[in-house]
Amino acid sequence: QITAAAVKLEDGVLLELAGTYFTEEDSVSIDAQLEITKTGLALTSDTVLPGERVTVTWETLLALLGVSEEDAGQLLALRSMSLQQLQEAAESYIRMFTLMAQQLAAPYAQILSDFVAAQPVSVEENVAAEGFFPAAAKETAVIVTSKAVGELLVTLCNQLEQDAALAPMLDALLAQAEPDSGIPPTTAALCAAVRQEAMTLTDEEYPLYLVTGTDADGRPLYGSLCAVLEDGSTAALNLIDCAETPEDGLSCLLQVFASDPEGVYTGLTASLDHTADPSDPQAISLSIAADVQAGDQSLFSTAIDMDTEPMITEEGLSGYIDPTGNEVVPLQYERGSYVYQGRAWVKLNGMYRMIDKTGAQVGSSEWRNVFSDFGWTNLTRVNSDNLWGYVNLENETVLNPVYEKATRFSDGLAAVRKGGAWYLIDETGVDVLSGANTQTLE
Repeated sequence: QITAAAVKLEDGVLLELAGTYFTEEDSVSIDAQLEITKTGLALTSDTVLPGERVTVTWETLLALLGVSEEDAGQLLALRSMSLQQLQEAAESYIRMFTLMAQQLAAPYAQILSDFVAAQPVSVEENVAAEGFFPAAAKETAVIVTSKAVGELLVTLCNQLEQDAALAPMLDALLAQAEPDSGIPPTTAALCAAVRQEAMTLTDEEYPLYLVTGTDADGRPLYGSLCAVLEDGSTAALNLIDCAETPEDGLSCLLQVFASDPEGVYTGLTASLDHTADPSDPQAISLSIAADVQAGDQSLFSTAIDMDTEPMITEEGLSGYIDPTGNEVVPLQYERGSYVYQGRAWVKLNGMYRMIDKTGAQVGSSEWRNVFSDFGWTNLTRVNSDNLWGYVNLENETVLNPVYEKATRFSDGLAAVRKGGAWYLIDETGVDVLSGANTQTLE
């Protein structure tokens, strides 16, 4: 169980990693912060390097990696380039690769174009909203058969085998695969495998529906690919843009599901919402939710809400700024976590305390070590006297620090170790397998 975050610094970026790594017999807590700047790297970790800060310059790192002086010089020269110069260089490379990709893809694009033109297409205007699908100014539906798709794959393979430009490039790429990876070693072998799969599509002829919807400006609103088999079972993939306007940011819904002839549903529903402030690219609001369901039973469900504010670091001290760039929390802490659900952990005088977005301390408790579980659960892990417990978003103790090891709560459950034995507990500390209260268990 690993949580990662990236925070922009004045001259680079800070990567934070926290979580628990499980082995067959034990678990290992992970807590590390890696600063990447123009001068080099700096690593800190309360669990691996307590009280230490390991730094290395780019010159030293490239030498340790065996990079030649000439190549190292070219890489280090990038530090002297301005952001605009780097952007222009990147755009130049992108244009070059785009042109090359267009040339390589041209014959395959023509095959696909001819294929689509030969299929029955229907167009409907001013389509009303239905279910998760928004209203569309124009909806286009293409109906193809599995046999036609199989024949298309064979045609594409024939083109690829005789492609004097792309086939050698693919041969070189496939040759790098491990012998026992199951990946075909040559372009010819790959095409043979695809043709064999295509034959299974031509054996049973069933319809495939591809439906797309756009708004009045041609902006894609949704896409749906659905197959209906002879026995009445279905499989579908839907991708839906739920944002009312492009200025609203990104809001999309992904559905992948199948149903058997009796209509029993199995599938995944996931949503992603991302709102960015045009005046400040660093200000981010992100939420993710997912649900896996089989019939009437939910197999997995999770929701993450993240409100990230940039953290600034100066002379080893940390603080926070708001989305407009104004300083909210002064540069006074030895360490500061990312902000989740309006909460962050900061380290002062060797102890961690919880603060809100204004910098006000939440609760009076201070801890030797903590995990930033905000966004995943309403309980987050804290450490006192080398034992772990859990507090809520008000820094109120919910489960006393009595555990030697503790994982993040997920779907109301967490794994903890006490007295050398592992337990699966709920948010009251009760082991769901034995019914024992692990808080009082000796």
